[in-house]
Amino acid sequence: MKTLKDAKPGETVTIVKYHDTGDVDLKRHLLGMGFVKGAKITLKKVATLGDPIEMSIKGYDICLRKEEAANIEAILDNNISFHGEYINNKKIAENTTDIRTGSE
Repeated sequence: MKTLKDAKPGETVTIVKYHDTGDVDLKRHLLGMGFVKGAKITLKKVATLGDPIEMSIKGYDICLRKEEAANIEAILDNNISFHGEYINNKKIAENTTDIRTGSE
């Protein structure tokens, strides 16, 4: 698996989880904007110097810094079979934290 930071322009990815590192307030803000598990994101372009990254989610465009995108784990959309905590019969959500409450 990779993070949003690693995705290439033109790729569509699906959010799998947030890493436990990073700004909790930013996680809550992104959650409110639709950055939830299972959401599909299409990377549009990367700035000339590599930061920020422009993406499209739920019908609108947003730019994230690479350090913010590095905390969001995602998988390529072309090999996804999303069923709760499992993808292609492989458990993907171990030791994750609920970004809304901070509990496991």
